[in-house]
Amino acid sequence: MKAFISNILLLSLLLINNNIRVNCKPTLNSDASGLSSDNYDYYHNVAKDEISLEKEEAYLDLDLNLNATVENDGRTLVKKSTTGLQSVKFIKYEESLSEVANPYRGFYKQAYVFIKRNKGSYIDYIPSTSLVRALIDISDFQSKSFDEEAISFLNRFFETLKKNRQTAVVRFSYHKGFDKKYKTTEPNIDRVLIHLDQIKNIFKTYDDVIASVECGLFGYYGEMYESNVESVQKMKIEFINKTIKKWLEILPKSITLTVRTIKQYIDYNKDVLKVSISDISKHKPSSSDPGYRIGIFNDAYFASANDIGTYNNRTKEVAWLSNQATHTLFGGEFGITNDKPNGQQISTEAFKTHTSYLNAGFYEATIENLQKRVCSSFFGNYEGQKEYKYIENHLGYRYVVSKVLLTTEAESNGMFGAEISIKNVGFGNLIKPKSLYVIMTDKNNKIYYLTDSLRISNKNPCQWWSKETAVVNIEGILPSNMPNGKYKLYLRIASNRNGGLNGYPIRFANNDKNIWNESLGANYLGEFSIVGTNKGGNKTNPPKDPEINPSKPISTTEPFNSKYATIKFKGMLDNTDNFYLGVPELKEYENFNIYELTDTTSAKYRTWHVDSESKPSLLYLSNGSFGNIGEPSEYCLDLGTYTNSNGYNFLSIVKCSIAKHKFMYGKSYSNSIDVYDLNGNHLVDSNKNNLCLYYSMTPRVDKCSISGSKKNMSWKKSNLSLEFTTVKYKGMLPNANSNQYLGVQELKEYKNFNIKEENDTASAKYRTWHIYSESSPSLLYLSNATYGNNGKPSNYCLDLGTYLSDQGYNYLSVVECSKAQHKFMYGESFTNSIDVYKKNGDHLKDNNGNLLCLYYSMTPRVDKCTNKENMQWAKYILTDNQ
Repeated sequence: MKAFISNILLLSLLLINNNIRVNCKPTLNSDASGLSSDNYDYYHNVAKDEISLEKEEAYLDLDLNLNATVENDGRTLVKKSTTGLQSVKFIKYEESLSEVANPYRGFYKQAYVFIKRNKGSYIDYIPSTSLVRALIDISDFQSKSFDEEAISFLNRFFETLKKNRQTAVVRFSYHKGFDKKYKTTEPNIDRVLIHLDQIKNIFKTYDDVIASVECGLFGYYGEMYESNVESVQKMKIEFINKTIKKWLEILPKSITLTVRTIKQYIDYNKDVLKVSISDISKHKPSSSDPGYRIGIFNDAYFASANDIGTYNNRTKEVAWLSNQATHTLFGGEFGITNDKPNGQQISTEAFKTHTSYLNAGFYEATIENLQKRVCSSFFGNYEGQKEYKYIENHLGYRYVVSKVLLTTEAESNGMFGAEISIKNVGFGNLIKPKSLYVIMTDKNNKIYYLTDSLRISNKNPCQWWSKETAVVNIEGILPSNMPNGKYKLYLRIASNRNGGLNGYPIRFANNDKNIWNESLGANYLGEFSIVGTNKGGNKTNPPKDPEINPSKPISTTEPFNSKYATIKFKGMLDNTDNFYLGVPELKEYENFNIYELTDTTSAKYRTWHVDSESKPSLLYLSNGSFGNIGEPSEYCLDLGTYTNSNGYNFLSIVKCSIAKHKFMYGKSYSNSIDVYDLNGNHLVDSNKNNLCLYYSMTPRVDKCSISGSKKNMSWKKSNLSLEFTTVKYKGMLPNANSNQYLGVQELKEYKNFNIKEENDTASAKYRTWHIYSESSPSLLYLSNATYGNNGKPSNYCLDLGTYLSDQGYNYLSVVECSKAQHKFMYGESFTNSIDVYKKNGDHLKDNNGNLLCLYYSMTPRVDKCTNKENMQWAKYILTDNQ
């Protein structure tokens, strides 16, 4: 496989360098080297060899504010902060040999939970391990729905785990007592699906407790092999597939699902992906694929050559797991075997399968053997320790700080920077979302939470890969109220900012007793001093986000995004599929691809806004999806910290408030996108070449050129005009004395409003609205026209307010359009409905998953979309002469 990919890559490079075009998608970049299936992760769409810090590193003093881009000889490049960083050593940069009880990984013991009718539920045992496997027996409900007490009991069980700060891998089963002496009692599939719908809110409530869900529900022990119920056994594949589908519907995206074998994964996906065991190793699902969130649990771990039927082709299936288990939880328990697998065999494969959890109590003989065997030199600094200890410590992720650089002397209201190198020495990756929080404390233990005021790169710990080093850069301005003195710097990795041990914080595994601050739930990194106050301002102070602080006031009769031009940029390579510059989600990216490898269309968010087309402008990512017009979001295009082998930066997406670069179309030549600093100076490399955007799968900058070998510098620009349709909406209640138009009495903000006053005989004064799309969700702009006439969009939009009805549904409000969080579309759920959407275009739902629409009443609100009288609205379109 490696040779095949390398040959294809070589051919691609030859074709590009000789200006030969082939009919295919754009290459990753023309400078890629050594790219193979082993070092390219299709899930994350990142060329690992390009950004891996485990390779030889060449740190460049690359200050993008100084108009300099440095070329290099091909070694891996990493941007280094220029804020006066110095290497420090306040902690030991070596791995501890002790177990660190971090969430969602490790050796576990099993908790047995029995859900019974008539308040008979009980817990047989909750172990003290950090991770537990919760085996939940629901066999007593074979022919009944769960009663209220059963649901309450399950909630209390997970609440107990949360109070104990334990996490759980969860499996439900209809096998009584998980005991072989009893037969399985699966109900019909319809009853199973009802049961899952009944418990879905538990997973939303305790998503931070639950590491993963094992599909279960079928067969002995819920291991998905064989049922004693003949009718269920006959429909085994259908039963399991419907169960998988329902699990994926009800589980939050933060909780992944595992099935027992890779064949079950293939059976579930066969009609869509048409994957077989013979080609499974090549299958790399993207986030849009149905199998993306499905992993494997192996309860016959190292039991035989095929782990007692777990694998059909171990080599190919392990190769598939090496990618799939980067974002799903893999683990299980040792199987009964006459063989005695040793630690070297286990750990070698565990790094490939990213094994995160194993049963501490089974299979006893295998565990006892590992507890007796002594580590050889193969295990590095564990030589002389027991093999069990090595495996225990390396299950899942394990982060070790290997280097810290920071600003050792700073000023309040002055710049501060830090660079932390963190190596993941564990078998696997973190797969549950966590956030990074920067905390500082002074000599009096006053706490400063500075995450919001600092720029943090590489801040997704789920992308700190096994066997690789991640570099986190922190840079920004310190608060002006920090007095002179010594300060300690901490990094917290958790689900919340300041919960101490709440939020399941992650502890670094350094061999240093001072690294962990339990009261903060954070890791100590070093100290620095504040030696004065910066009173002169900061040249590198990031600009304010124009959405929050526009350069000029917006008229109350001017739509919010009318001050921006709306554009799209598309590649112009010959004889190839060209894609628009864009990203899949509205979020920050350290680098990105313009399409998923399995997609045939451009990224979802591919519309941009500029405040000027005649001079350099920030490039605002639009919240309009699929190429449609929207409003400028809080995210902007920028140059990232990762570079190619020639030192040219890949593009990134950052908060606009910290963006450092502007762009302008057509400056160097007719189709170029030129790059500038915030002062409007053209960005140049070390040879004084102007820099432009380079079109490739992973877009970047390069020196501006229109030579034959630089077709990648050409972009097609498309301007989108903001054309409004003028509409009115009127209630359709039958037998009503009069139905009123949706509207308000004045052009101003309302926390809620009535569509007419009690003594009015006519609808509200302002009852005309403007939309920019009838076929996709749009903001609903209130018109400046009165009494139902045509006018122009004002800067006020319809939105959902904070006041709730007795049923918990929001009343409508009117806000400045820059603050509006919801869009609307007519006729989606049924002919006369007005459906409600999030700003990203997703249909808004209530806590039970019901779609939401506008509800007609004197005080209008939202409610679940049903074809009832109050959900019906008549729509009127006004022409220009009305």
